[in-house]
Amino acid sequence: MVAPERRLRMADLAENLKIARTRLSYTVARMEEAGRVRREDSPGGKRAQLAVLTDKGMAALEGAAPGHVALVRSAVFDRLTPGQARVFGEACEIILSGLTGPERPVLPLDKDGYYTGLFYFAFADVTATKLGSKAPVEAKDFLKSEFKDKLVLTYPNDDDAVLYYFKQLTDKYGFDYLKKLLAQNPKFVRGTQDSSDLVGTGDYVANFGSGGSASGLSQVTFPKQSPRVASPQTGAILRNAPHPAAAKLYLSWILTKGAQTNDIGTWSSRTDVAPPAGLKGIFDYSNMNPLGLGEFMSDRTALDRYKARINLYVGDVQGVNPSDPQDVLGLYPVSQNGIQG
Repeated sequence: MVAPERRLRMADLAENLKIARTRLSYTVARMEEAGRVRREDSPGGKRAQLAVLTDKGMAALEGAAPGHVALVRSAVFDRLTPGQARVFGEACEIILSGLTGPERPVLPLDKDGYYTGLFYFAFADVTATKLGSKAPVEAKDFLKSEFKDKLVLTYPNDDDAVLYYFKQLTDKYGFDYLKKLLAQNPKFVRGTQDSSDLVGTGDYVANFGSGGSASGLSQVTFPKQSPRVASPQTGAILRNAPHPAAAKLYLSWILTKGAQTNDIGTWSSRTDVAPPAGLKGIFDYSNMNPLGLGEFMSDRTALDRYKARINLYVGDVQGVNPSDPQDVLGLYPVSQNGIQG
């Protein structure tokens, strides 16, 4: 990730690269001669200097990056299974923790180094508090006759994370489970928050595949045998961010141990922050793979094939998207590259 405004204090650069400052000075001097870097006095004074990446240096970096990424991918990651890559990542985190110290966050980066992990989010069952101990917990509980016409779910063909949840269910229980679930005549809505917020209102008493509600009418539970879905939430400062200093301030705050302990309300991406009270580590649940959603979404052909099959059962998505109430993007947005989602 390129530093904001392509400037970084020499001392910070040496720390990030884990090299001596004298060696860094020598390297930067050679890059200055090539016109790729220049040094400036820091506005803060105290004899501090900034290393500034020039336009020529940025062009060289952009030219070298694709080849470097391709080489690392072919030499390392293409040779590893997903399980081996996970073990390799865990080993690297242990090594990195010894280099960064106990007060520095040890966070998962994506393989291209663009994003950093912020926290993990997991779907849950959301049930009306009035159900008490009779609330459904496991997937097959939602098929009980007393819940007919009382379930509210998010369209799986409108949300890839919910679609992955359904994929886990049909993989384990077959499409017969989906047929029985649809026989319960659930109400489908757009947006996981909307489906959660409806639980406890009217006749709706249960939902799965969302994160919970602050309405006070519902409670959250987690199945112990049925498949679950969790995924890492990531953050980055975009190259053309209009307010990079504010973005850096926010990321710096949310990655602190204090914020990760007291403010996120979920599993931390830091290894030195305990799981939420009463819960195990995010990777310690046998019915949940926190990296599975990313793997599912990486194969868009298979995802779209499964989505099309689900669409035959659930029907076309109806209603207003709460994230796009003016329908600016439409049901099938087109990316900046002209590719329709």
